[in-house]
Amino acid sequence: MRTFVVENFWKAFNTTPDTPLKAFIRCKVEGGYIIEINGEKIFARSELSIPEGKIVTLKPVSYSGGKVIFKVQDRQERQENPSLSKAPLPDVLPYMALSNLNLPITQERLKVLFRIVERMTKKIEQEEKSEEKPAPHPTVELGIKILNAAHLALRDKKVVFFALYHPIYGNIPIKTKEEPQKANPEGPSTSVSFMVNTISLGKILVNLLYSKGKLSGTLVFEDPEKLNEARGRYEEVKSELNPSSFIESLIWQWKRPITEDFFAEDLIPFKLNRNVDVIL
Repeated sequence: MRTFVVENFWKAFNTTPDTPLKAFIRCKVEGGYIIEINGEKIFARSELSIPEGKIVTLKPVSYSGGKVIFKVQDRQERQENPSLSKAPLPDVLPYMALSNLNLPITQERLKVLFRIVERMTKKIEQEEKSEEKPAPHPTVELGIKILNAAHLALRDKKVVFFALYHPIYGNIPIKTKEEPQKANPEGPSTSVSFMVNTISLGKILVNLLYSKGKLSGTLVFEDPEKLNEARGRYEEVKSELNPSSFIESLIWQWKRPITEDFFAEDLIPFKLNRNVDVIL
């Protein structure tokens, strides 16, 4: 196994070049594996066939020029099932995007993608006051491409992002998700989610789910007071609207943060170490 180090490998993992390391194979993703060394999760590009849930012993063979050569020795199963902690939005998307695009993971590339994702989020959340449709903003376009590239690693579902312009709400991010029956015990499903940033009610996330021939929906607010305010306004005008049974069945919720969940909830297992780029 070859390891390409961005920062000092031995210092990062508190070990020495002559000490074997244990690595846990957490899960297989597009182009390699997510492995864990001393509690640090790392993306490892690999063509080897190693079952998930295995612990492998990595014996250092040589170290020069920032590259570590390991020999994979024994393999054993790991008994415990470690919990998967949620990763902040900027920590995951650039890694997965570079991996799925088969590009070397370097600090320079990561910094560029981090900035693009952050700027995209801020741009989408800004209020668009112009009534005329502007030219597509390059930051939003690049951000959407990064999101889609990062989600190519998912094996149990298909997630696609795009953005539509609205004269009042500006660029509205939209996410579509398809889950086959083998990934969802309740049967195959298709969902569409979109997020708008309103002046008076803050961010609102709309989730629409189609499963077993039925359509259901959820309205998610970031602030419980804004949720109550919106629900109160709806009750005031409900008699005049004559809403359909579907509108009446919508579930009202509040949850924080909306933005990170919307963009990165399907990448929860991929909390990665920023210091190393591993190839198995």
